Amino acid sequence: MVGALIVSHRPENPIGWIFCAAALFQALSAVGVEYGTHALVTRPGSLPLGAFMLWLAEWIWAAGLGLIQVFLPLLFPNGRPPSHRWWPVAWLGGLSIGLLSGHVSLLVWL
Repeated sequence: MVGALIVSHRPENPIGWIFCAAALFQALSAVGVEYGTHALVTRPGSLPLGAFMLWLAEWIWAAGLGLIQVFLPLLFPNGRPPSHRWWPVAWLGGLSIGLLSGHVSLLVWL
């Protein structure tokens, strides 16, 4: 709700989009667990892609949490880092989130 409220009033500010993306990733994680459990445990074979949804749920939450922990403090309050010297931190944070999510997704898959 916070992200949608910020985006509706200030769509150019990345803070709202960060909140929206983090909420989407957390929702995918929660829905994925329930969907996968229903498709594979409660009523096996009743829904397609049950294993995929459980796999997605196991790692997608890390991307949402990483967005909140890295980019929210870095870009708050106006959507820009405090100075140009902070851009390498933003790149390193984005790379770290991507590598961590990719690594966890591969570990869960294998």
